[in-house]
Amino acid sequence: MGLLILVAALMATALRLLQKKRVAAAATLLVVIAIPFSFAAATLSIPHTFTNGTTADAGQVNANFGNVKVAVNDNFFLLDTYGPHDVSGSENTALGVNALSSNGIGIANTATGANALVHTTSGKRNTGMGLDVLGDNVLGNQNTAVGTEALRNATGDNNTAVGEGALFGQTTGSQNTALGQGQAPA
Repeated sequence: MGLLILVAALMATALRLLQKKRVAAAATLLVVIAIPFSFAAATLSIPHTFTNGTTADAGQVNANFGNVKVAVNDNFFLLDTYGPHDVSGSENTALGVNALSSNGIGIANTATGANALVHTTSGKRNTGMGLDVLGDNVLGNQNTAVGTEALRNATGDNNTAVGEGALFGQTTGSQNTALGQGQAPA
């Protein structure tokens, strides 16, 4: 119950920030709210138990291993975290398949979601949460993208996009803000 109250309070704060047109602060708060929910593990169910000294049926053993395989695959994104790709960058955090996988000297980037910041090589202080966010960002700095394909094609600096496909078509512009699904620069 306490977690639900905390989430509700944080959501209300994010809405007040949006009303005051403090989009970057609201987006950051929404990311903070969503991150714990991305760590929910799949439930592992073992259908058959065995006792010492009894014969185990191969089909039952295989069924148990099959369930373990499904649970591990469902949680693969938790295992495929960032680290070994980082050549000389520092303070980077990535969670998701291919997230920040091209990073070379980028610093203080946060990528959550499959292919988030996938082509970023030297960008700094970017935050992306969602599938394919900031996907073409190579050198851009201080961008914030929340939502599937938000800022997908962006290469500029200081852009903020919240919503599925927000600023999707943005390529080289800087200092743009968009809030809502598929929104163009404001």
